[in-house]
Amino acid sequence: MESMPPRFAVTFLRWFCKLDYLPDIEGDLFQLYARRLAKKGKKQANLLFYKDVLLLFRPGIIRSFVLINTPNIMVFSLKNIEKRAPKIYKQVFVERRMPKGDDNRLNNEEYNKLEKWLSTQKIY
Repeated sequence: MESMPPRFAVTFLRWFCKLDYLPDIEGDLFQLYARRLAKKGKKQANLLFYKDVLLLFRPGIIRSFVLINTPNIMVFSLKNIEKRAPKIYKQVFVERRMPKGDDNRLNNEEYNKLEKWLSTQKIY
């Protein structure tokens, strides 16, 4: 059976490389690996394969990644505002602190509106 390049290096390449470039780059690296394997042996071919993959890790080839799950950011919407009402009440009226820091302050009108809305949520 023909020897394969190091699995971790191949996985890393497939993870970071732009999908448009991946088949060509992967094909070239596999051919280079096969030549090195025949000439220099498995250990040297593996080391050089890792080196080649790491040298490809540069801005022009790295794909863009999108963060999907952001659990630490509280986003208010009409669907979840009622669920968050107890936490809002506790932070603003009990602990006397604003969710986004002390630099953000409510004026009296905003404070009264928030208190009135929270009273409709039957949390206290």
